[in-house]
Amino acid sequence: MCLRQSRIHGLILCGTVALHQCKNIWNKVLECGNRCSEYCHFGPCNRCTEHLSITCKTHNILVHNIHCWTKTVSCGNTCEQLLPCNVHTCQRSCHSDNCVNDLEAYTMANEGCSSKCDLPLPCGHKCAQKCHPTKACNASLCQEHVRIMCVCGGREDTQYCGGRRPADIRAIACGDVCKIAERNKRLREAFNIKANPKQAEEEKASASFNGLIDSNLMMANICYNNNNNNNNNKTYTIQKRSCSISN
Repeated sequence: MCLRQSRIHGLILCGTVALHQCKNIWNKVLECGNRCSEYCHFGPCNRCTEHLSITCKTHNILVHNIHCWTKTVSCGNTCEQLLPCNVHTCQRSCHSDNCVNDLEAYTMANEGCSSKCDLPLPCGHKCAQKCHPTKACNASLCQEHVRIMCVCGGREDTQYCGGRRPADIRAIACGDVCKIAERNKRLREAFNIKANPKQAEEEKASASFNGLIDSNLMMANICYNNNNNNNNNKTYTIQKRSCSISN
C-alpha cells in the first residue's frame, strides 16, 4: 500500500520506500481549502498552484492572477491615505498594513512629518517650511522672489516676497533710466523714429540710441531768413536733414 492507501500490484523488494508511490493524484485538502494536485508523494505538499482575483485593502481594486495563499495584495498604486499630520498623504505603494507605526503616528501628529508644508499662503505662494500641524503658516518667511517695477515700467527690481499680497507691494521709485527712456521717447516722436519693442527695451541702458538722436540733432539745420536785414522778421526752423525758409 502507498501513503495514499492505494494498492500497488506486483512484487516490491523489502525496504524499498521510494517505489511505494502510486500514479494517482494526491488530492489531499490543503490549508487554503483546495486539494493537492500533485501525484502521490512522501512529505508535505507544496503550496497550492490555484490563482484567484483578490481585492486590495486600500483602494478596493480587484487584482487578478494571485496565488490563493497570498495574504496581502497590492494594486501597485500610491497609497495616498492621510497621515496623522492631517496634511500630507502616504506615498508608499499600496499596502495592507498601517502607513506608520504608533511612535511615528504620535510624532507626526505633534511635530509633523518630514515633508514640506506646501500649504498655500495669502501671498499666493506655498509654505516652504517643514510640516507643522500644530502651528499656522508664517507667511512672512516666504522666500519666493517677486518682480517689482516703477510706475512707468522703466525700472524693475527683484525682492523677497515676505508674505506680501500683490496689492501690498509698492512700486519702486523711478530713476535715471526712466528719465532717459522718457527723453528718448520724446526725441523719437519729434524725429519720427519708429522703434520696435526690442529696441525700446534696449534703449533704456544703450548708448546707441542716444548717439542716433545726437546725430540727428547735428544734422538738423537752423535756417535763418533776414528779409533785407529786418531783425523783426527772423524765423528759425529746426528740421531733420533739410531746412525751409518761411517768411
